[in-house]
Amino acid sequence: METKPGIDEATRVLKLSHSARYKYFIRKSVETYTVYTINLGSNYLILNDPAGTSMCCPLWPAAVFAEIWLGPIGQGAGLQIKTEVVQMELDATLKTFLPALKRRGLKVGICLDQASDGRIESVDKFIADIRREIQSGFSHSKP
Repeated sequence: METKPGIDEATRVLKLSHSARYKYFIRKSVETYTVYTINLGSNYLILNDPAGTSMCCPLWPAAVFAEIWLGPIGQGAGLQIKTEVVQMELDATLKTFLPALKRRGLKVGICLDQASDGRIESVDKFIADIRREIQSGFSHSKP
């Protein structure tokens, strides 16, 4: 049975290495068949690299992770543009959302922490890893 992680679990996971967070993300997303991102106004949030070039769209395995990343400012206290944590079904993410990111030359940022630190992965590798986890019947070991 799936469980939604609480703030304590999310905080613990965000302290793990990029690799461990990535594995957690893959397992949890397949388990719940959902991923989460952030809408910024009418668009999905896209992060830039230090040079200002669009780089990646952050994804999280549960809403609590995105809420931690947003912090109090991003949750409406002080931003001029509306932000919203958005749940997406894994199937739609794999078939539509991720291919659209790839066409734009973007990658995915997986389970970023408050400092936007986390694994940045190509869309193709990310899709392959999700599909591999689905085929394996997903593992239930904790990170």
